[in-house]
Amino acid sequence: MNGDTESDENQIRDVPYGWWLTGTTLLSIGILLVCAPTLMTLQAFAGGLLIVIGFLIVMFVPAITINIDRMSRTLQVCSRSLLISRAKEFQLQDIASIDAEESDDGGTFRLVITECDGTVTPLRSHYGSWNRELQRRLWKMTGVSGAAGSSGSLSGALQMLTGRDEIVNQDMQDRQELMTAPGEDVLESADVSWQIQSIGMGRVPLTRWFSPDFKMQDAFVFIIQKSPSTNPLSRLLSRGIIGRRGILASMAMHGFSDVDAPGKSGARLLDVMALEPHFAVITSDESAAQEILDHSIVRTLVDWATRHPIGGIRRLPHDFKITDSGDLGALAVLYGPQGVYAATAGTLASEPLTELGKTGMKLVGAKD
Repeated sequence: MNGDTESDENQIRDVPYGWWLTGTTLLSIGILLVCAPTLMTLQAFAGGLLIVIGFLIVMFVPAITINIDRMSRTLQVCSRSLLISRAKEFQLQDIASIDAEESDDGGTFRLVITECDGTVTPLRSHYGSWNRELQRRLWKMTGVSGAAGSSGSLSGALQMLTGRDEIVNQDMQDRQELMTAPGEDVLESADVSWQIQSIGMGRVPLTRWFSPDFKMQDAFVFIIQKSPSTNPLSRLLSRGIIGRRGILASMAMHGFSDVDAPGKSGARLLDVMALEPHFAVITSDESAAQEILDHSIVRTLVDWATRHPIGGIRRLPHDFKITDSGDLGALAVLYGPQGVYAATAGTLASEPLTELGKTGMKLVGAKD
C-alpha cells in the first residue's frame, strides 16, 4: 500500500498512498451517506463512523523520509502527516537493531529501531505487510540488521535461524554478490548444472552449492562435519538419541526442511567407518545411503576434512567473510529429492567459493 517516490543508497521516502486513498474513499462514502436525501439512524451512524475513520487516516498516517549521512554516521527519520511532523536522529553506532515487530494476530508488522540503551522507536504506530520490504532496504542502507529474527515472534526467530526468512536471505544474497557475482542463475560445468545459494543461520551467512542433477526418491542422506575429538563425553554426545537430535537440529540450521528430507522422523544415524572421526551421517534409507557413500564420495569428504579440519567451536571473522580457502570450515552435505547440496558457513570470496564448487562437483559427478 506504500510507494517510494525517491530512493537511492542514501535516502528512502516511504509514502502511504494506499492508506491515503483508502482514507479518502471512506471519507467520501461517509459524506455521501450523511448527506443522502433520506437519512436513517443506522445510515447516519455508519456515515459518521466512516467520516471519522477516513479523517483520521488522511490526517494522521504519515509519510516517512529516511536519510543517512555517511560522513557523520547519522540516520535521520522524518515522519510527516497533514497535522503532525516529527524528526529524530540516530547515531549508527547507537542502533542495536532494526526489527519488524509482528502484530498479535500475525501477518502484519511495524518497523522499530532499538538503540543500545534499550530505547525503542516505532517508525509508524500502525502495522502493515509492506514494512518487511522497508526493513530489508533499511538494513541494506545502514548495515544494521535485526536482533533476534525479522519479527518479534518466536516463529519469526525460528524462520531466521533455519534459513527461511526471505529478508535475511536476500541480505545474505546481496553480501555474496558483492563478494563475487549474482548467484541466482543456474550454471553448467562439465555437464553438471549448479547454483550458488545464500541464506542466514540467524545472523551468520551460509553459502550452499546446489545441483539438481542427482536426486533421491523420497529419502535423504545428511552428512555433517564434526570435531574429531577423542574425548569420551564428546563421542557420547555424537551418538544415540542426543546425537540424532543434534544432527537433525544442524540440518534445520542449514535451511533444510521436511521437503528436502522426507522421512526425517524415522531417520537413523549411520556408522560409516571410513568417515570416522570427521563426519556424522543420518539417513532415512540406509541401503540407498550405503550405495551413495561409495569410495569416491568418501574420499572427497575426507579430503575436505583433511584440508579444513575443525576443532571445537570455530570462530568466523567478525564480518563473516571468507577470503582464503584455507579458512573454510565445517562442510554439510545433503542428498535428497531436490538434489545435492554442499554448504559451509560464511560469505565466500572467489577462491573459497571455487573450492566449495569443486567439492560439490565431485559429490555429484561420482553419481553420473
